[in-house]
Amino acid sequence: MSDNRTKLIETGAELIWQSGYTATSPRQVMAASGVGQGSFYHHFPAKTDLGAAAIAANASAVVAAAEATLTGPEPGLVRLRRYLLDERDALAGCKIGGLTYDRAVLDDPRLIEPIGEAFRRVAELLEPAIQDAQEAGAVRADLPAAELATMVLSVVQGGYVLARARSDASLLRQAASTAYALLARG
Repeated sequence: MSDNRTKLIETGAELIWQSGYTATSPRQVMAASGVGQGSFYHHFPAKTDLGAAAIAANASAVVAAAEATLTGPEPGLVRLRRYLLDERDALAGCKIGGLTYDRAVLDDPRLIEPIGEAFRRVAELLEPAIQDAQEAGAVRADLPAAELATMVLSVVQGGYVLARARSDASLLRQAASTAYALLARG
């Protein structure tokens, strides 16, 4: 991958995370990356081409972060706790979650599919940690692990929304801590 292409994707990913897809223009990406117009359009003939690459990069980062917390030899409850309670910049928001409110993203399969796939993958990573914790008697076993994984993912995403809406980063931590307390048998 060329250096300019990489710069454009990284800059686009950051700007789209901060401002949203619709509000991010190719001119902003060019200015922030220091890459000229000719190079921009050589690599990305249309804004959606850059958007697809930048959103896919952010989606990959979300999955990588989940993999780092949810895989490993530790018991499932430890992995689940780490996922829920690891430090996050709640006021910055999820790198992809906020894009699900952007009509242009929702209307373009190339833009929305990496987001849906990332969330599906995070839920898949949560499920074995929850199953492991259920088998150990550490998490209630009367609900399917897949449904609990969806709930855990929803708590984190909802925590981002509440924290940003109220400019209070502690709300994400509070939601995640409460979800952990409800799940864990203690």
